[in-house]
Amino acid sequence: MRVLQIYSIFIIFLCSISAHSYSTKQCKRMDWRQKGYDLALDDKPMDEFYEIEKKCLKKEVKSNETAFKDGWNSGKKFSCSDESAFNAGKSDKRALKICSSSNYQELYKKGTAILKLNKELESLASNIKSDQSKISKYSSKLSSLKSSVSRAEEQQAKLEKKKQKLLDDGPSSASED
Repeated sequence: MRVLQIYSIFIIFLCSISAHSYSTKQCKRMDWRQKGYDLALDDKPMDEFYEIEKKCLKKEVKSNETAFKDGWNSGKKFSCSDESAFNAGKSDKRALKICSSSNYQELYKKGTAILKLNKELESLASNIKSDQSKISKYSSKLSSLKSSVSRAEEQQAKLEKKKQKLLDDGPSSASED
């Protein structure tokens, strides 16, 4: 059993190492421009190139730094655009570290403000719907109560008239007979 645990740990360790390395085939087929673009979209610094280059050089595969940097700059341009900044904030994504311009930060903050307002509006709409449902529920009860009060007031008025008639016909009129 102990041997199986050690073997499992060793396999996991090997998998974690291989996840961070590139095969010779991967290095040869790598589209350096696309790799740079993808890393910029993932908010990775341009320096990441040197780590990848080192791994591919171990496989005796030459990198293309110019293509990588062109791709990375294109990815950064897209990721740091005004629309991307606003949409990232509005969709509750984190701000990108590679986008350091004050305009990006400002538009990101506006997006997060919109997100916050949308959440508050959704909450209010839910509360309004709930309250309208309660009003509807109690509206029929209120109508029934108003009708009951109206009937009681009519009955009260009739009884007051009857009482008044009895008072008017009271002991003084009975003694005259």
